[in-house]
Amino acid sequence: MTIYVNLALSNQINGLGLGIGFIQNLKASLVFWTLLLLLSPFPAASEIHINPQRWLPGDRLDWHSLYLDGYPRENIPIESVRTAIEGRTTIRMSPQQQWSDWATFPLWEKPFLHVPTCFSPPDLTIEEKWRWRDFFAGGGTLMLDHCLSQTIAIEKDWLRWSQLLFPKSSWETISRSHVLSYSFYLLEKKMLLGNDGVPIRLLDQDGRFIMIWNRSKRFSWATMMRNQVRINSNQTDIETGLRFYVNLLMYLLTGDYKTDQLHLPTILLRRK
Repeated sequence: MTIYVNLALSNQINGLGLGIGFIQNLKASLVFWTLLLLLSPFPAASEIHINPQRWLPGDRLDWHSLYLDGYPRENIPIESVRTAIEGRTTIRMSPQQQWSDWATFPLWEKPFLHVPTCFSPPDLTIEEKWRWRDFFAGGGTLMLDHCLSQTIAIEKDWLRWSQLLFPKSSWETISRSHVLSYSFYLLEKKMLLGNDGVPIRLLDQDGRFIMIWNRSKRFSWATMMRNQVRINSNQTDIETGLRFYVNLLMYLLTGDYKTDQLHLPTILLRRK
């Protein structure tokens, strides 16, 4: 049977005008290029650098904040924090913190928005309610962040605002079981604990957190901006704050993929 197959192939090759010499040359060429590919030096992982010039504006993650008092802010460079985050991860961030007006900004333009709680939220009209519900329904996430001028009354106003938006949802303190506590770094409760307990709270809706509320000055974005954040080593509070923001950005980009059972053995081992 093998003889007939070989004869048939030989007849087909000859019928196409392909002689034995052609076949041998073809084999030699394949061997040459295969060896050339295998023996060519590949750069080590540490030698591979991403050319920032090739990144388009839409490829970078924006830190976009909203102001409530009607007074426009200028965009602020975030060089220190951005360099530290990019030095530890593959995340690429826009070089500036961008500011927009709470009342007029088209929410659908950004999947993540940050609001320092220096003022109480505006009244939640029907139009405002559906504006924000559409934002969350489209996958948006809002971060409420500590502000030096915030008061207990302002905190209560924000709590009431969130309850009017989602009456059946409630704020929960971040725990080690939530994906945000292990999306990149393992954040233990004792690392976040302060005088008033754990200051990071989450509001879940349909299986994902749509709002995050940082009530601590230690971990506020403004505190991170005021400090010199380094890639390698930092003071304890700064390091914990940096890890929290890395986890947050990773969660925003990847969702809950770390909840897959594939990652569970590694996470449990690291927590021992």
